[in-house]
Amino acid sequence: MKKGTQILILVFLILVIMGGGYFFLTKMEILPVPAFLKSIPIVSSHLSLDTSEEESEAPEEKTIDEIDQLKIELTEKNNEIQKLNTELKALQKELVENQDEQAVLEQQVIELQQEVDKAKIMRSNKEDTYKNLAEYYALMKAKDAAEIMVRLDDEDIIGIFNQMKSEYTASILQNMNKDRAAVISKKMLVSSTI
Repeated sequence: MKKGTQILILVFLILVIMGGGYFFLTKMEILPVPAFLKSIPIVSSHLSLDTSEEESEAPEEKTIDEIDQLKIELTEKNNEIQKLNTELKALQKELVENQDEQAVLEQQVIELQQEVDKAKIMRSNKEDTYKNLAEYYALMKAKDAAEIMVRLDDEDIIGIFNQMKSEYTASILQNMNKDRAAVISKKMLVSSTI
């Protein structure tokens, strides 16, 4: 045989096998039967057309029990839908409440952040003031600086001392009342451990 004839026979066999496979799949109801094949009498008689038989059943053939069962199922589904709608409304309400609470908390965070920023600025300003005063007191005699500083609050004295060199702080503390110097020293220990 010639090579062209062999190829033609091979292609024909492949088409026959594919057609047979398609017929088998439609016969086993794995693939649906196309509508145009149903209209061909020879082909439609060999194919499984159970779906058309099911379609031909009239709704009147259903029994009263089946209708009652469907009514019960419908009622159950409606009840389930109502229950789900109630749950949905409750969840929506909870969501709105949570969103409101979140908005309040966010506002509080903003306010707290503003307070922190304000406190940082005040602290920075206070530290600048302490630094300036520390420079002034460092230029004075220790005895004169001590006489002035004893009239200040302990917190302010500690703030100024923190900006001074330790030798100036020591000389001023020596010229203060010993009890007051001890109290300030204790507070400096506490503030340095924090």
